[in-house]
Amino acid sequence: MNFLTLKKKGAEYMKEFEFEKAEKSFLKALEEKQDAEVHFLVSVCLMFLDDPTYIKHMKEAYRLNPKATKEMVRLTYESFFAVPTIAPPKWKELEEWIKKK
Repeated sequence: MNFLTLKKKGAEYMKEFEFEKAEKSFLKALEEKQDAEVHFLVSVCLMFLDDPTYIKHMKEAYRLNPKATKEMVRLTYESFFAVPTIAPPKWKELEEWIKKK
């Protein structure tokens, strides 16, 4: 599968809250092309899976495209995590980290 197909498949898994499958699809996509959005999405999956390596992918997303990464954090928060019971515990740490950048 190519980059766009793998990215789309990962997004479909995320919509179904199948974060392990989504992560695998996104990681395969990253083998094809380094992309800030895909690194961001891997990071979100890992947060939901309570995997501390989420920050590695968030930092890489930020390195590749700081402006887009900040916007993705903002949009993700507004879309999904504005309800505190849904947000993974690491989200608050991520918010603080991105504000410092």
